[in-house]
Amino acid sequence: MGPLKGRSKYAATTALALCAAGCFARDKNTFSNNVFRWSVTEASTDRALGSGCGFFADRHAGLIAFQAPARTDVIETLAWDRVTKSTDGELSFDAVFWCGEQPDVETTRLPHLLTGEQCVGAADADPVARIDAVELVDPVVPGLAPGLRLRMQVIRPGPLRLTYVSPCDPPRHTSDARAPPVWTELTILP
Repeated sequence: MGPLKGRSKYAATTALALCAAGCFARDKNTFSNNVFRWSVTEASTDRALGSGCGFFADRHAGLIAFQAPARTDVIETLAWDRVTKSTDGELSFDAVFWCGEQPDVETTRLPHLLTGEQCVGAADADPVARIDAVELVDPVVPGLAPGLRLRMQVIRPGPLRLTYVSPCDPPRHTSDARAPPVWTELTILP
């Protein structure tokens, strides 16, 4: 390939002159991560019982815990985000960094959409809370949303284990369509 001539040379020279320092990306550290934000409120008073944020991969790692007496109606709300952070400095890889904002870090948050979450239900025959309603938060289309709201009544302290219930069990959530996964969603503290 030879030197630029005519219009090509003019276009390249003009583009370089117009861009000067702003068109070429500097070396930045840029990474993305999925996080989830959660809150639990008392349904009758809207009083906060707990809230937090963590890595999406840790969603069921015992992060959601709260205290409420038996027969209390509570609402758990989850929101899922895809977070991209970009900085000239160092990026941190802890949940506090990814869930928060920093003045010297560019942060972009986009909804992280999940499918089939409207199908969750109690996995145990005698669960620690009775699930009264499952609602998708801001669904994009039926069954696809960036969040979930569970309304439940506390029965006793302990871990609430969930699964995908039939007939709405989405096969993509299981490695064996006959055995949907079971996970600990939250813990009701004594």
